[in-house]
Amino acid sequence: MDGRRVGRKYLAVYWDNVAYFKKRSLKKKIGLHEFYHHLVHNEVVSSVGEEKKAREYARNMIKNSM
Repeated sequence: MDGRRVGRKYLAVYWDNVAYFKKRSLKKKIGLHEFYHHLVHNEVVSSVGEEKKAREYARNMIKNSM
């Protein structure tokens, strides 16, 4: 967790194989969202529509875990 590396208008960011979070953004949904970016970066999934798919991935993982 290093909030200094996260821009002002962001809660978390995935950069160079590392996810950075601000304290107030340590939530399951945001962590899963950034994990999806890790999967895209490592070519496990397609990058087409990445932001939308990352949101859906996080939402579905939380919904299915309950």
